Amino acid sequence: MKGRRKAFTLIELLVVVSIISLLSSVVLASLNAAREKARTSRARQDMYQVAKAISIAQGEGFRTLLSITGSTCSDCVCRTGANLMGDTGTCYSAWVNVLTTVQANTGGVFAGITNITRDPWGSPYAVDENQGEGGAGACATRDGLRSVGPNGIWGDSDDITQEVPLSAKCP
Repeated sequence: MKGRRKAFTLIELLVVVSIISLLSSVVLASLNAAREKARTSRARQDMYQVAKAISIAQGEGFRTLLSITGSTCSDCVCRTGANLMGDTGTCYSAWVNVLTTVQANTGGVFAGITNITRDPWGSPYAVDENQGEGGAGACATRDGLRSVGPNGIWGDSDDITQEVPLSAKCP
């Protein structure tokens, strides 16, 4: 058998292909998990920036967020249980109104939050103006920001929330 060449058998080639397939599926799963963590981190950072702007606006006018936006519940229009991804309706309009009024009330100290119109999954953020909701002296509850998360549905387990510090008006 002098002239016989060494080569891979069909079984050996199939084993190599299946190992490569298995490794690539593990890498893709890890990549998707990393992307999701990055989106969550971006949503948290966006909400932190908005909370900072709200605090500045509250301090500039010695007011609560409720008195700045004129609404006791801007996110109430978002609580429908419907998917909010890509929505340009009342929830989006309420969020843009909050951004616009907050930025206008920062006295020019804070700029750029009007660009934070959607979370990383395409839904508008939401805000609930709780502080002072029960009238003068009602300061126990904090304002809150919310991203509806990856599935775009308000009020379920993947929502991301951020509390807004109490304004100086309420001790």
